[in-house]
Amino acid sequence: MAVPRYGPYILAPPLTSCEPAYLVFGQGTPPYSIAVAGTGDDSFSPLETLPTQSADPGVVKWHCDFNAGANLTFYLTDASGQHAYSVFRVVQPGAVAQCPRGQPKKQSHAGAIAGGVVGGLVVLLALLAGGLWYVRRARRRVRMEEAAARDAAIAASARLAIPIRSESVKDDDDDTPMTEGPAGVVRAGTFNLGAVRFTEDSLDHLRAIDRPPAYDVPPPCTPPLASGETPAATTAAAGHSTSPLGRVGSAASSSARRDEIDELPR
Repeated sequence: MAVPRYGPYILAPPLTSCEPAYLVFGQGTPPYSIAVAGTGDDSFSPLETLPTQSADPGVVKWHCDFNAGANLTFYLTDASGQHAYSVFRVVQPGAVAQCPRGQPKKQSHAGAIAGGVVGGLVVLLALLAGGLWYVRRARRRVRMEEAAARDAAIAASARLAIPIRSESVKDDDDDTPMTEGPAGVVRAGTFNLGAVRFTEDSLDHLRAIDRPPAYDVPPPCTPPLASGETPAATTAAAGHSTSPLGRVGSAASSSARRDEIDELPR
């Protein structure tokens, strides 16, 4: 009667950093291949491969040269291709603080990666916001400087447009001698012609400001109306004046007509 063959197994004791450990294995089909991998590594990439074992069952001495805190799993493969896995073991600290091999292969942490990506995006957004704020502040400063320059230019032009009178110049500058103008006229005042020095032919070339003002002869005044008299009666009376001057004028005209009649041929 044939002895039944069971699947392989492997047992791992508690592990201490930098100290030996004894692995127990058996069943399955020898020889056996034993490797050490990091717990949680789906591909079980070997961190260390032990020498091939042929004993069934068997024990192998293994030196744990991993630092404290390493999480390890042992897996065995027999000649028929069957696999066996040990329980995971966390390496405990020992008398030696550091082993030559160091930590096992670390697994990727999606949470840490996602946190790093989010943190990078936050930093990038903060940089963009700071850049926009700086650009807006610079533009505002430029606009304020331009407005100040415009105000200064307007104020300067206004000051230039307002004539500034010197305190030494009197309000009445008609008595200030002027050497320019035709005929070398020296003015001493428009209405103070007695103090004006004229050169030859200067009276014909006086400027308008040097000439005395011209006045128009006012019309004759209308005599006031007597009490109870109308304007029509005043006009008729003016045509038949009874004043002595009117009678003298009428007598003179009658004498002149009489003389003309006497000169006519008879």
